[in-house]
Amino acid sequence: MLIVVDVLRDIELPTGCAADLYRGGRGGRTVILWHGKGPKERDVMAPVAHAAAGMGVTVFAVDWRSDDDDGGRRDLLGSLNFVRAEGSLLGVEPDRLVLAGWSLGARAALDAAVHGVGAPWRPSAVVGIAGGYGQPGSVSSRVVIGSIPTCTHAPVPVWLVHGQRDEIVPVARSRECAVALESAGWPVELALPDTDHGGVVMTRYEPALGRCEPSGDPEALAAGAETVRALVLAAGLDRLK
Repeated sequence: MLIVVDVLRDIELPTGCAADLYRGGRGGRTVILWHGKGPKERDVMAPVAHAAAGMGVTVFAVDWRSDDDDGGRRDLLGSLNFVRAEGSLLGVEPDRLVLAGWSLGARAALDAAVHGVGAPWRPSAVVGIAGGYGQPGSVSSRVVIGSIPTCTHAPVPVWLVHGQRDEIVPVARSRECAVALESAGWPVELALPDTDHGGVVMTRYEPALGRCEPSGDPEALAAGAETVRALVLAAGLDRLK
């Protein structure tokens, strides 16, 4: 069944950043999607966000500024707090949130889930896309690998997706993280599509622009489908047939 995607752009956040809301259906959890290191690059997430919305997922793609003095913490937590407080006005479910991110945003998402952003709240699930988890996260400033607590509360499932030919963040980082999570009792699924750092989100790096742009290359589309699959499963939907 064809799902028409409704995109609400340029939602102003209290932090001074903005977000785009991709809606393709009802019944699934809302995914907060954080981009990578480049400040205010939520548009880089557009191909994956739109494709996931086409499967029925609601995606809130958010700008944040990793170059701020706090490493982006205020923007990241501000976007999360905004959706939790105001999400119902946008037609999303603020109590059933999935945290997802690409590259540096992946580390931030898993950091927030593992170390918490205010008890007793936890995300419903986490999707880490091409992330490196061996350095301090932007939310808690703690290293994810090596500080994962044993999962004694209700488990938060984690999906990790990483291109096998990633030259920016080695695929070993996600493999290591999957082992660490599993050892601590966190449910985890790891997908390793045959692509690079940008291909895993249906983009390609453009040197002249110094950023990633949408790609129609079949390889990138196939790899991005693995990421979309993770988002769909994390959102609790069964639309993969």
